[in-house]
This record gives sequence, C-alpha cells and structure tokens, in this order.
Amino acid sequence: MKKTILFFLLLWAVPFISQAQSDETGFGFGPRVGLNLSSLRGKNFSSDSRTGYHIGIFGEYRFSKVWACEAALLYSDQGAKLKWNDETILGRIELTSETKLHYLNVPLLAKAYVFEGLHVFAGPQIGFRVGASASGLDVKSLYKPVDVSIMLGLGYQFVMGLNIAVNYNIGVNNIRYATSTQTVTGPGGYQAPMDTRTLRNGVFQVSAGWKF
Repeated sequence: MKKTILFFLLLWAVPFISQAQSDETGFGFGPRVGLNLSSLRGKNFSSDSRTGYHIGIFGEYRFSKVWACEAALLYSDQGAKLKWNDETILGRIELTSETKLHYLNVPLLAKAYVFEGLHVFAGPQIGFRVGASASGLDVKSLYKPVDVSIMLGLGYQFVMGLNIAVNYNIGVNNIRYATSTQTVTGPGGYQAPMDTRTLRNGVFQVSAGWKF
C-alpha cells in the first residue's frame, strides 16, 4: 500500500519537477551534430542540394523562463551540385560540377522559449572558410575567407538534456571573388566557363545535441 501511494505521489510530482527544471536559468553547454542540405544561389545557373554534416559544441545562457542566448563553434561541410545550360555547335547541353565548401561557423543566437522546451531562435552566423574544392581540385583561392548568414530555426529542449533543432541559414554576402569563373565539364569531356561571380550559401540543417 505504501509503495502504491508513493508511486502515485511521484506521478503527481513529475509535471512540477519537469516545469521547475525547464524554468531554470543559468549556463549550459554540450556537443551538437547534424545533417546539412546545402545549396548555392546565383545567376544563370541552378543547383541541386548537397548532403553534408556539421559537428561541434554550443553554450547557452538562459536569462529567464522565456529568454536565452546561444553561441556555438561548428565545423560544417557544405556546397552544392551546380547545373548550367550552354549552347554549343552540338546543341544545348547541361553541364554539372560539384562544389564542396568547408567552414568553421560561429552562430550567435537569441532564443525565446514559447512553451516548455519549445523555442524559436534567430541571429547572425560568421563562417570561416577552411577548405574548398570543385571536381576534385582545390579552389580555395576562388572563395572569400568569410561567409555571413542569418540563421532562423525552431527547437525543443527536453528535460533530460537532449535538444533537437531545425534551421535554415540564409547567406547574405557574396562568397566568390568578383573576377572568378568556374570551369565545368559536360558530356564527352566538353568544358566551358560558368559565371559564378556572385554566389551565396543556403543551408538547411537538422541537428541533435545534449546540454549539460
């Protein structure tokens, strides 16, 4: 009988314990890993998404039940599969080229908890380019060393520490040097320059982390 009473008392207390923990203020940190679906936006061509990943650490300071801020350091594998149509003596052909971009990203986010662990977040992200390749060639010299984007997202923080999030990073600056072009290869080894002098990143991300 005592065990039964204790069991029901614990069930009754769980919502209050959970609410108290979700309302805690202070600092938390932990690892984060996730999936990237990245693309590049520009003129005179289109791109298919490239699948990559991101991994790193984050820290959050919660001021109140509603408001918090977060910063992170994330290695991010990005880029896109570019497509470009060209008119030749053989007719109209489609050229493709896969571009791989690697960044160390530092997002600085404002977060609002709207219901228990459910929260929305937004803020700037600075990306430092650490690598770039196209069709197996090193093309770091064609890409600017810094990318600036705006991150918008939605997440949920579970009481035990797990957090999940989805977000989209909107690139706001041109990541290519103004005088650069990129050579792409089509059927039969045909090569042609593609005008990619204005490119911006766009990255959809799904991530999971653990806050200690």
